Amino acid sequence: MNIRRITLALLLAATSLLLVAPVAFAEGGAYTVAAGDTLFEIAAKLLGDGNRYLEIVQLTNEQHAEDSGYAFIENPNLIEIGWKLAVPGAAFTPGRVAGGPVWVKASGSSADVRWILPGLRNLDPKIFGTPDMPLGFEEDVGLPLEARMTNEEGTEYTTTAAPGPFSDNFKMIEGTFNLEAVDATLIDGMSTEDKVDFTASFTGPDGKQYSLKILMVIPMGPDHPFLGGVATNFMQHGMTGIGTKLMPTMYVYVAFWGVGELSIDGEVVASNRIVHGMISSNVRDEEYKLVFDDGVDNSKIHFHLILPNIEVTPDGPQTSPVPTGFEMPNGMEQPFLHIMYEDVTLN
Repeated sequence: MNIRRITLALLLAATSLLLVAPVAFAEGGAYTVAAGDTLFEIAAKLLGDGNRYLEIVQLTNEQHAEDSGYAFIENPNLIEIGWKLAVPGAAFTPGRVAGGPVWVKASGSSADVRWILPGLRNLDPKIFGTPDMPLGFEEDVGLPLEARMTNEEGTEYTTTAAPGPFSDNFKMIEGTFNLEAVDATLIDGMSTEDKVDFTASFTGPDGKQYSLKILMVIPMGPDHPFLGGVATNFMQHGMTGIGTKLMPTMYVYVAFWGVGELSIDGEVVASNRIVHGMISSNVRDEEYKLVFDDGVDNSKIHFHLILPNIEVTPDGPQTSPVPTGFEMPNGMEQPFLHIMYEDVTLN
């Protein structure tokens, strides 16, 4: 995963802020893309913060609707030399959810909780295509071609080349979670009114006791939109461009992204881990295998809790194994946490 810099100031941004004001284009200007430019670098150079690149995307597309001389940016990772971009002046503040905040309360019991072990992920041809016509290789959310296995004939993709957190392998464990979330802010920005109160506890396959709590939400995603830190009633993963394509396209009732504190057997082992949680349509079959898009069951829900191998540092997110304390059969420590709660109450 190619993680762009998130400043510590962003991660410590307050979660209760002033009413929003629209961006005033008159205070900004226009910029023509030159060789070697990226939106992140343009934002860093002109706005003083590379993480404001989404402001350039939004304003440029708004200007394109009125003046075709401005580019239309469909993929922020793909810009062309000579494109005319609109650059905001005043700090961008994201808008609020129409109709007021959405409040969500949810909990999970120990009736059915699973610790996901590393494993290979079968590749959906609708998402990843074929070796002759590959799809789904977008930077950050896609899967590089070299990370895919093919059949003997080389005509179809089969699985990922290496095991990862989106796996069919699991161990039954016990655990609970409690979530209260507020979705007030519509899109990414340097500020948010979204809020999360989240705690979880669970046992490991080896009997260790784990607990996790969210310290703050992250208002802007480094690789894909975090939608202000909390999002409700939207589509994610798969074909959406929000989150990894290794998960199927699914309906999500609530999702959050935040910085969490992880404890094992009562001792804090990390207080700077990126945490993602979501209540979604069911994406597992009767054998608990991850399905493709056409196998998603919208009549059921479950809760995904994921700590990827990323920690927050003063220099931005860095790749770093989660200190799970769980030794796998190969003698290595599992570098991520992926916990699934199947007995979920959602209000």
